[in-house]
Amino acid sequence: MMLLQGDPVESYCLLKETLNERNYFMQAAPYQVKELPLLIPTPSFLANICWYYAGALGYHLIYLKQIMNS
Repeated sequence: MMLLQGDPVESYCLLKETLNERNYFMQAAPYQVKELPLLIPTPSFLANICWYYAGALGYHLIYLKQIMNS
């Protein structure tokens, strides 16, 4: 299992700043923003799928919160 490194509050603030920048670019220049398919190789299918799904869901929820506040 992977351990998180660094200050969680600082990481969260950086994530919020990144999402604000992404939102700005999606509004200012939508022709330059595109989805990027991502493939993550994992040794244990079930455990890592649950781990990455939870992380992606959390990221998406933070993004939706940022959109609602803007």
